Amino acid sequence: MAPSELPSEPEVGICEFLSPEVPGFSGRFKDRWNDFHVHEVDASGTVLHLSELITPGAVAAELKHAAEERREARSGLGPTFAFEEAAEAELGEALGKDPLAELLGFLRK
Repeated sequence: MAPSELPSEPEVGICEFLSPEVPGFSGRFKDRWNDFHVHEVDASGTVLHLSELITPGAVAAELKHAAEERREARSGLGPTFAFEEAAEAELGEALGKDPLAELLGFLRK
């Protein structure tokens, strides 16, 4: 739609402005995919180019992989769970003896 074909403010019910002394400007709402095509430029002025297209299928695959990793991590929990020795020492130093024991009890449930 050409700018001259767009409805004016009064035609769409706009009859007052918050700051009428501020001059307005014209514009167009963006609604098509190609309205949002941008060129990123880094601090040195180099135009960056898209090197990977992330599709809905790729996002779904990544989410599925993350869920599988979480399931695998949870499978290590339970009555036989034990921290690696270095991790237990570091946690004990950071948390203290009682909170560490409480955490270990929770992870062994």
